[in-house]
Amino acid sequence: ILGNYKNNVRLFPRLLNKIVNKENIILDSNDGILINPIPVNNAADCIINSISLNESNTINVAGKEIISLRKIIEIFSKEVSIKPKIVVNKINNKNLVADISKMENLLYPKFSNFNKCLTNFVKNNLK
Repeated sequence: ILGNYKNNVRLFPRLLNKIVNKENIILDSNDGILINPIPVNNAADCIINSISLNESNTINVAGKEIISLRKIIEIFSKEVSIKPKIVVNKINNKNLVADISKMENLLYPKFSNFNKCLTNFVKNNLK
């Protein structure tokens, strides 16, 4: 989930801090893993919509856009005008892309533009 965090242990703040501090970022392949993160406000809407369900369900809550870690790093780097220090390990990585078909059918989610959310994240976290 992409949101504003009070600490730097989550993925997005850690990546941003590593870029700003010019630290190595290790990817397990050229592009890193693929993920489909969701902005916190979109996730909250899904939770609210789930209250009206008449039965118990297990539903993946994730974003519609699939994005690589490298692409996230590139967006962050562009926003802060700092070239990232990426180190690539040549190992097979496991992508973390959730099947959101059940979420789409039952929760009618709103999907924000994830690239715009990433740029807003940088602006909000570099104050």
